Amino acid sequence: MKVITARSKFKHFPSFPFSSSSTTLSAVPKPSLIRIPFDHPIPQTLFQLLKQRPQLPQLKQIHGRVFTVALSSHSSLTTSLINCYLSLKDLNSARTLFDGYPSSLAPTLVWNLMIRAYSKLHNSQESISLFSQMLASSFPDNYTYTFVLTSCSHQISSLHGEIFHGLVVKNGLESNLFVGNAVINMYAVFARTGDARKVFDHMSERDAFTWTSLLRGYAKRGEINKACELFDEMPLRNEVSWAVMISGFVGCDRNIEALGCFHDMLYEGKVKPNEAILVSVLSACAHLGALDQGKWDTNI
Repeated sequence: MKVITARSKFKHFPSFPFSSSSTTLSAVPKPSLIRIPFDHPIPQTLFQLLKQRPQLPQLKQIHGRVFTVALSSHSSLTTSLINCYLSLKDLNSARTLFDGYPSSLAPTLVWNLMIRAYSKLHNSQESISLFSQMLASSFPDNYTYTFVLTSCSHQISSLHGEIFHGLVVKNGLESNLFVGNAVINMYAVFARTGDARKVFDHMSERDAFTWTSLLRGYAKRGEINKACELFDEMPLRNEVSWAVMISGFVGCDRNIEALGCFHDMLYEGKVKPNEAILVSVLSACAHLGALDQGKWDTNI
């Protein structure tokens, strides 16, 4: 959107009739426990049980049975157990299995499972530490770099991210969509929009996450005019990109433009406002003293 003036840019301030409806969610029955046939605990039987994603008490039973019948050296079973523990967010049990992995050379898949799990933790450098250990016995792939770069975006500085970006370039992975997205997002988190833009410009393939990550970087840095230009170029806008743009206007104290952007979104009719959008809109209304507008917006 070309930033000229708020009133000349945003044309759509009419009152649209909206209706709200409430949906009553019926009670969801708890899944029944899986009956574990331990009379014949062959690997195939245990694999089938693990594929059913058992609940934690059952998983502990299966885990115990694996060890009591001397199947702890079965690497594929260990991998399945690790995956199940991680799906239940039991990181400690998964790590115990990982540290005692039966094969001296754990496959890349297993390293990726653990690195991804730790990458979701803020201020944790365990993903980065595991990556360093991995280099001694296995080969990282594009998923590994995606996960470890995600972890870098949760650190207090971009130092680790810069190092891994260098490895990405060295290994020719920068053109990979998911790796490129992770690099852009990492730089955007630290408001290093120049570096993020360079990666963006060199990507042959982009998706909504690519565009929105760079947009978020511009908004975070307060480069709202550049954000507007990028927003206008976006081939597809989703609720996240609209939320970033509207909150970016509010963050720069350009509240009239924030409301104009919001009404443009409503007029376009492709995206419904989510909680993040409404919070930004109400903040804009509060700063402008437009209490009636805020009441109307919350009734959408």
